[in-house]
Amino acid sequence: MQKLNIIYIHSHDTGRYIQPHGYGVSTPNLQQMAEEGLMFRQAFCVSPTCSPSRASLLTGEYPHSNGQFGLVNRGFNLPDTDKHIVAFLKNLGYYTALFGFQHVREEPKTIGYDHVDYLDDKAEALLPSVLGFLDNAPSKPFFMSMGFSETHREFPQLTKEDKPQYCLPPNPLPDTPEVRADMAAYKASLRVLDDGIGQILRKLEAVVASPEDREPHEIWDYTIQKDGFV
Repeated sequence: MQKLNIIYIHSHDTGRYIQPHGYGVSTPNLQQMAEEGLMFRQAFCVSPTCSPSRASLLTGEYPHSNGQFGLVNRGFNLPDTDKHIVAFLKNLGYYTALFGFQHVREEPKTIGYDHVDYLDDKAEALLPSVLGFLDNAPSKPFFMSMGFSETHREFPQLTKEDKPQYCLPPNPLPDTPEVRADMAAYKASLRVLDDGIGQILRKLEAVVASPEDREPHEIWDYTIQKDGFV
């Protein structure tokens, strides 16, 4: 059986306030993934804080089982990295690479990735390395974790494109000028995130097959995988 390449793209503090969930924000690339892929509408978060939630996703265990009880920046680390998906995939012959944010260990190199690039987790600074990796991907199957710090605060400065007066806050947030300005700043960060995801999708479409053997399918036609990528 062919081993599929796995690309794990994750953002920070984004929540459901994106176009695929019906909110009035423009995230065309996330919308493309939703339309061409699979949305898990009954999925839930096992923890209200970042590190335990991420560790549960990456180990398949609840925080009380995997030992990630709190935030990395508060001194809590995943105690047993053998439970991390990277350990399982490496045992199956995968090359593993981390780009950007992870937040389950204070020192990313102790997780066990073959390649770690974490000096910057902002999309603009990180994308050249990610796209370069996809251009020169290893011959063996690979797992790539791409962690954007967007949409975590601090938000980028507003531009003329951002108009707080037209940013209606979602319930149950109060509709005040301050909240509208905050939502406009969130949407500015979300725009950076969505553009970064779009660059990755376009790169995948460019490298997934050469022009002479490309099949007439969308990138996510086979539920959530296309020609060796998940």
